[in-house]
Parts: sequence; structure tokens; C-alpha cells
Amino acid sequence: MQSPSDTKVAQVFNRLTDLPTLPAVVDKLLQLSEKEATFKEFGDLIGTDPGLTAKVLKLVNSAFYSLKSPVSDLSHACSMIGVKTIKSMVLSVSVLQLFKKKCYGFEAPLFWRHSLACALVSRKISTGLGFEPDLIEEAYISGLLHACGIPLFVQFFPDEYSEVLEAVEEGEDLIELETDYFGAGFPEAGGKVVTHWRLSPRISDTVTWHQSSEENLPEDLSLITRQLVDVVRVADLWTRRSGLPFIEFIEVFPEEEIELPQWMNKTEEELKACIGDVMAAVSETEQLFNN
Repeated sequence: MQSPSDTKVAQVFNRLTDLPTLPAVVDKLLQLSEKEATFKEFGDLIGTDPGLTAKVLKLVNSAFYSLKSPVSDLSHACSMIGVKTIKSMVLSVSVLQLFKKKCYGFEAPLFWRHSLACALVSRKISTGLGFEPDLIEEAYISGLLHACGIPLFVQFFPDEYSEVLEAVEEGEDLIELETDYFGAGFPEAGGKVVTHWRLSPRISDTVTWHQSSEENLPEDLSLITRQLVDVVRVADLWTRRSGLPFIEFIEVFPEEEIELPQWMNKTEEELKACIGDVMAAVSETEQLFNN
């Protein structure tokens, strides 16, 4: 039996230089967001990438933010909708272009559509629950990256992952198979990717534990992180139930009831009012990202 350090996923993370990296401007932006930087500094940094600049301004001026007049200056955009939101936009635009490899059962457009939808639903749920702005954006990023361990496996082990997905198609459990094949399931692998990208420990923990039940969460996990875990777990289930699975043949049950954590103090109908039409929201946002 392999020791934890000899597993395939451990071998990947022992070679950090082989891991997919974020574009340099995004990496610098994440570093800058940890400091007391000015709106101009953020705008100037994004402005070094013309393609990214165009996409961010298009998103800022879309109907999602309902600005009274169009914004053409990045520092002004940062001041209008906040640095955290801008960071989420930049990260979304960049992450959607990573992990290009394919394998049997895995289609990148379908996967990232699910991820984007989960991010949007996570933001809407956390907004409806009255989270602070910083936590709302952490919920969004956690939702976007909640399953990023899957394309990581496809990137490094396409043949083995094809075998995993063939077994899943026959009814086997995805995370159990990933653990058998690679030494970790996609949530744990995704948490390591998030850590590698130097995002916040709360986001890493949320990605790592979003598939775990309450009794299996670490005792030292903070209350805020537990709530983020619940938000992303519900958002993931809601997204799949809305007809947007991350793998085509994973079953979805449109009428299945989602068990909501008691602390949310919401009924499904009340949550639905917060979330709105998932398919419409993701289609509009996806079109903005892809243009």
C-alpha cells in the first residue's frame, strides 16, 4: 500500500512548478489585494493586459451592475463596484481559460459552465443571507473553484481519469474512485490548487470540505468557514439540480429537495427568490466572459 507521500496526487504537488499557474497580472493582482493599494494601482495593473481590460470593462458596464453611466476607466471601475468584485472578475476570466486537456466524459465548456453557475449562485445565496461584501466575494470565488481538482486530474492523468469517469457512468462514486486512483478526491486536490494560487485559507478550506457532511468537518474550522462550506455545498447541488452538472452523465434530479442548514433560516422558496433563474444568469455572464 502506498504511503500518503507516494500517491499520484502527492507526486504532482511535490512538483509545484508543473502546476497550472495564473497569468502574471492576476498573480500580481492577488498580491496587491492583500495590501492597502489605491484604486489607481489596481486599475493600472489590470491595464497592462489589454484583453483583460476589455473584458473587465465589459462586465462592469453590463446590466449586472446597473451603473447610471458607462465606465471607461479601470480605477473608476474599482471605486464604483469595489476591489474584491474586480478581483473576482479577473480571476473568473483567467481561470476559465486554464486546464485545456480533455478526456472521456470530461468536457471543459460544460465543466466551467457549471463552475460559473455555482459561483453566481454562491454569491446570490450569501448576499441573501446578509454576508459582508468580502465574504460574498469569497463565496463567489469558492463556488467558481469548488471543483477545480477535476480538471487538475484530467491535466495530469487523462487516461486514468477516463477510467474513473467510465466507472462513474456505471454508478460508482466519483470521490471514492479518485481517492483509490490518486490518493485524494477532487475537493482535496482543488484545495491544494487554491493554496498554490495563494488565495485565502478560507477559500482553500471551503473548496476542500464542500462535499463533506457537518460531522466530518475538522473541529478547528471556524464558524465563518463552516457557513461558506454550507453555501457552496447548497449552491453546487442547486446548480446541478437546475440542469448544469459538471459532467454530462452525472444524474440530476430537478424535483429533489435540498436539505438547507438550519442556521440559514430560509425555506427553499425563500432561497429560490434570492437565486432567481440560474440558467438565464449563467448564459448572460458566460456570453460576457467569452466575447
